[in-house]
Amino acid sequence: MCINEVNTAGSTTSPIRVTSFSNTGGKQNDIRSVLSKIKGELAAYNNCANWLTGGSDLIGALLEENTFGHGVFNDNATAAIAGSRNADGTPTGVPVTASFTVNDNGAFFSNKFRVGAREYVGGGLGAQAAIPIHELAHIVGAKGFQSDFGKKDAGIANDKLVDKSCRKLIGNLR
Repeated sequence: MCINEVNTAGSTTSPIRVTSFSNTGGKQNDIRSVLSKIKGELAAYNNCANWLTGGSDLIGALLEENTFGHGVFNDNATAAIAGSRNADGTPTGVPVTASFTVNDNGAFFSNKFRVGAREYVGGGLGAQAAIPIHELAHIVGAKGFQSDFGKKDAGIANDKLVDKSCRKLIGNLR
């Protein structure tokens, strides 16, 4: 897999297209807030911290450099992506400097969706934590995590790993 090839929190098989990418505004602040909460609590949850090797440092760099964002996806069932190119090599519309991108109309912000092994209600803190943790696991190459673009079974397995490794952290965030 190419370092910039898309991995998803979602199960689309169609190329991802993102319009209106942004790393500013209220939605960016919401994502930033959740990342800050995860970073602040990660060290207290050894299972999650060990699985996301270097995760705290990565989150710190993402926050400092603002190298994540949000935009409108052509598939609302895809909650987020890590990477900037589809498997077929076509660009997503996300800058190559963006480590991950959250869907403005997806589960991070909308209660019309459920995400993760525990089917967290979209827009709630459980979903909002599970989504970036899923993407961070792609970025750091967490043990057992698979490329999951267009691979529903891999996405389900990945969500189970997020749950197994980080369920306590996700459940205790406030």
